[in-house]
Amino acid sequence: MWRDVRDALRGFGHSPGFTTAAVLALGVAIGSNAAIFSLVDGLWLRPPGVARPGELVRIFQTTRTSSEGLWSFAEYAAIRDRATSLSGTVAVGRRGAILAGADGATELLLANVVSLDFFSVMGIQPAAGRLFTPADADELRAEPSNVLGHAFWQRRFGGDPAVVGSRVTLGGAAGGPMTVLGVLPRTFREIDPAADRDLWMPVSTWTFLHGEDEIAERDNRWFEVLGRLAPGTSVESAEAELASVAAGLARGWPETNTGRGSRVIADSTSRLRNGGATVAALLGLVLVVVLITCVNIAHLLIARAVGRRRELALRAALGAGRRRLVRQLFVEAGVLGAVGAGAGLLVAAWLVRVLPWFLVPPPGFRAFEVFQIDGRVMAFTVVIAAVTSLLFGLAPAFAAGRTNVVGLLKGDGLMGAHRRDRRLGRALIVGQIAVSLTLVYAAAVLVESFRAVDRTDLGFTRAPILTAWVPYGNAPVSLIDEGARTVRALPGVERVAVAIRAPLSLSGGGLAQPLVVPGAPPPAGMAPPDIRYAAVSAGYFETMDVAIVQGRAFTESESRTGEPVAVINEALARQYFAGQNAVGQLIRPGGSEAPDHRIVGVAANTVVRRVDEPVEPYYYVPYWRVPTGEGTLLIRTADGAGELGSIVRDALRQLDPRLDPRLMITMAQYINFSSGPYRTTAALATTLGGIGLLLMTLGVYGVMTHQTAGRTREIGIRVAVGAAPGTVLRLVLGGGWRLLATGVAIGVPLALLAGEALTSLLFGVGPWSLVALVVAAIVLLLTVTLATLIPAWRATRLSAVTALREG
Repeated sequence: MWRDVRDALRGFGHSPGFTTAAVLALGVAIGSNAAIFSLVDGLWLRPPGVARPGELVRIFQTTRTSSEGLWSFAEYAAIRDRATSLSGTVAVGRRGAILAGADGATELLLANVVSLDFFSVMGIQPAAGRLFTPADADELRAEPSNVLGHAFWQRRFGGDPAVVGSRVTLGGAAGGPMTVLGVLPRTFREIDPAADRDLWMPVSTWTFLHGEDEIAERDNRWFEVLGRLAPGTSVESAEAELASVAAGLARGWPETNTGRGSRVIADSTSRLRNGGATVAALLGLVLVVVLITCVNIAHLLIARAVGRRRELALRAALGAGRRRLVRQLFVEAGVLGAVGAGAGLLVAAWLVRVLPWFLVPPPGFRAFEVFQIDGRVMAFTVVIAAVTSLLFGLAPAFAAGRTNVVGLLKGDGLMGAHRRDRRLGRALIVGQIAVSLTLVYAAAVLVESFRAVDRTDLGFTRAPILTAWVPYGNAPVSLIDEGARTVRALPGVERVAVAIRAPLSLSGGGLAQPLVVPGAPPPAGMAPPDIRYAAVSAGYFETMDVAIVQGRAFTESESRTGEPVAVINEALARQYFAGQNAVGQLIRPGGSEAPDHRIVGVAANTVVRRVDEPVEPYYYVPYWRVPTGEGTLLIRTADGAGELGSIVRDALRQLDPRLDPRLMITMAQYINFSSGPYRTTAALATTLGGIGLLLMTLGVYGVMTHQTAGRTREIGIRVAVGAAPGTVLRLVLGGGWRLLATGVAIGVPLALLAGEALTSLLFGVGPWSLVALVVAAIVLLLTVTLATLIPAWRATRLSAVTALREG
């Protein structure tokens, strides 16, 4: 075997042109695979850096409208105390915090509020200091404390271990000093891939800062719950037990838990589902590139084997049987694959630096470093290289296995007759064209989908709007009212409205509460559904250009005093008031005991959380009647919304330091972020399509050059009997076009099947797009024509005498 490896290396050294072309093609294909796997692994698949991640499960609350709901802390405590199928259960709540610097500057941080047993159940060890445990309960109630995320520790404190034991101060209305207990290890960032957290604090610290209400209220659900399966326990048995726990909660607290169940999913399954079709699509497209590369390398190896017929004939004459020849060719393929894998890792190392350019980071937050060439990526690369070597080694090995020694000694060549060689070459190119059409079609339909997302009707304006999120805490709500009036007077400002959150902001759709419609009560034993809502000022609809299709918006006066009023969207009107006038009807936001709100208008449907979301029931209530300690100023400008940011910030700070905005983001940025997944998928697919086209072009060029060389005598005879250069040109181009027509005929059904597989990634276009199909066919026509032109032009330059002599 080692002798075969040495012979392969020596042979490749004697063919530098072939070796360079093959290694470059393999490097691009394998490197692209490794980089895309790094992307999908970093965004969706990589397990958290905890002990025994295979034991982790995610526990969701279910209702008739949601299958992946969150829990209140009281509900988590019940699961923790009653579930015997879990060896440990933890709660994680995502929140923000404001870090106050010594110079008065503030920084918005991402924080996780977790149960005391989080780190012990997860099996996480500190990089510095210590992590809190249930044994620290009394100490933590008296001394607010936190743990720093590793990236935040490096960024803010330069990785200084002396920060352990020191105190950091959180700003804002609910701020205060707290002690740093320790630092998390570099291997653990979050329970989800592609995420990181700056601060980790126990529930007792959060209640010290914000009060008991958020933790004590049974219907204040903002915690994710994870568990670790007990030995010998399955996900199914845990789910059955948790269903019993949920039923007990409904019996014990019917006012908050009626109609609420539970669902248990393995953590690995949950992460894979989050990636869903995007993971399959990206890996599928990049594997198509590998397949195209395999065809190219296979043809190069066949051509090389034909050129080595004297060497192989001599080996056969000296006693090498077919099995020995086949083994030698497979060893050569394996060596080539190993060198290509090394080149691929170098390409991947460069590509992972480029990949962040394809992603749109959350507005106002830094992008997380989630792509890396680690052991998982290297293992994936080794597997791909091995499979690739097997695939492109099959064709020459199969041909060698069908060759007899007598034919070799007579000089017939490794592939036997030249006719059989040409047939195999044409078959390989036809297959390459077919899969290339599939790849280009997939890219075209994804680009068409992104364009549809970019043009979709959001239900509100795309005019320049600056949003300023202001958490003013316990200050009176009149303070932000005064801030809105101050900003409205600034030059360049056309309108200003106030809302709790801006649509499409990172938590813009997070507000929901039970909604009772007196005329349409829920079925017996069922809780009223949670419906999302927004608390907005009276000028919101005019500022955002949200159309009122029936009735009117609430006025400034009735948004503050008098009978409670509301505006509902068209979807809610259809669901509860179909066939009747919704204006004047009553709804009860907040549940059965909440006050009635009279509907004064019906607004057009708008997107709330994502640009591609399905329409859902939604309603608006006056902002001034829902004090929350935070508000978002929606500032509409004539142009250049982002350029107004510093002016707005200075005006609010001068009015009152408590109005200092923590985030200032334009609506265009939110829209861009929301459509980011479509842009990323389309951009990556287009890039892979370009790589595939380049590889296919090289393959077609090689085959047509080889085929044309094999027809030198025929061309000479045609020239000798008077064929014009144009006739020869059409002859060679016609051969390429016939291959194209056959490849397209095979590729069209493959492309349509690929479109069906991409259905869940498409928006506003069907999986069978005639436009995308025509575009793909035209691109391939141009590509094949370009690849055939050079050998065709060379054929026209042959003289009859030269052609007949060489033929």
